[in-house]
Amino acid sequence: MTHFRLRRNHQLSLTGTVGASGAVTIPPGSTSVGNSVTILAVRSSSAGTFPYSATVLPARGAVPSGQTIVSSQDTSLRSTILSTWDDGSAAVVVVAGSKTVTANEDSTVALQTGTATGANLTTAAISAVVTSVVVNFQGTYGSATLNTFTSPERTWWANPQVICARYRLAAPQTRSVRRVRLRRPVVDQRSPRMRHATSRRQS
Repeated sequence: MTHFRLRRNHQLSLTGTVGASGAVTIPPGSTSVGNSVTILAVRSSSAGTFPYSATVLPARGAVPSGQTIVSSQDTSLRSTILSTWDDGSAAVVVVAGSKTVTANEDSTVALQTGTATGANLTTAAISAVVTSVVVNFQGTYGSATLNTFTSPERTWWANPQVICARYRLAAPQTRSVRRVRLRRPVVDQRSPRMRHATSRRQS
């Protein structure tokens, strides 16, 4: 099984409706901030506003049932709980947001417990920026093209900042299949000077 992870284009770092010009309109939403969880350090080789994402592993009970992770330093940040502890608190959380940074300098994003609102992304967000994906299978199996994204085999998670979906393609020369995982958005059409911000969890 082969997975392809597609990252968001820097022009689409904020969720919303993509118009002909590529501009993004932020949908209405709000956050309520509570107790501290951890701090992320975000860095980029270029100055600007960039998207970032991270997987957070809260201690048992740190993010109680009914709450999620938000940030008072990045109100665009949204999160999805992928698994929980036996007491219902969050165990694995995917967070995604955007941050304005100075080149080659750490910029912190404090994470807290809380609640957030906003419309989750759908596969329309993928279709808005990806027209096709070509998968070259090894050996004599040939290649296949995925050009419709409206019906994934499975949507792993989605929130107002990121969507992760899996699509299935059949190798043309065999009955076996390869799976393609798409994580919103993707196609890197930046100039060479632009770089995605990277994030790491600060101890």
